[in-house]
Amino acid sequence: MKHHLSLLLTAITIILAGCDTSGEDTLFTNLPDDGWAYTDALSFSPRPGKGELSIAVRHDASYPYSNLWLEVAVVSGGKNISTDTVNLTLCDPYGHWLGKGFGGSYQIEVPVAPSVTIDSLTTLRVRHIMRCDTIRGIDQVGISHRLTRI
Repeated sequence: MKHHLSLLLTAITIILAGCDTSGEDTLFTNLPDDGWAYTDALSFSPRPGKGELSIAVRHDASYPYSNLWLEVAVVSGGKNISTDTVNLTLCDPYGHWLGKGFGGSYQIEVPVAPSVTIDSLTTLRVRHIMRCDTIRGIDQVGISHRLTRI
C-alpha cells in the first residue's frame, strides 16, 4: 500500500511540474450590477513580457445581444500606442450561447493579438462600444496575456 501511495505522489509531482502557469497573466474586473456604461473604461496592467493577448467576457443569460463590440487600447506613458476594435460573437443565429459555463453563466475568450509586447508602463484599456449607453448582463471582463517562452 505504501508503494502505491509513493508511486501516486511521484506521478502527481511529475504532472504538476509539467504544468507551467507562470507564463500566463489573467486579470478580471467585476462590472456593476446596474450595468456597464459606455464611458467606463476598464484598465488592466498585465505582467511585462511578449506573448498572445486575449479578451475574456463572463456574462449571464440576460444579456440582450448576440455580440459585444469592444475597443481595446494599449496605453504607455499616458499615450495611446494603438487602439483596435473587437467583435465578440456570444451566441449563434439560433440564440444558443457559445461560451462555456453552467446554469445561466457563460465565459468566452478570443485572441486579439498573437504577439504583443507589454512593458512595466503599459496599461490596457477596454470599453464597450455598443450602440446603447449602458449594457446589462455582462458580469466580468478580463484579459489574458500568455507569455512566449524563450
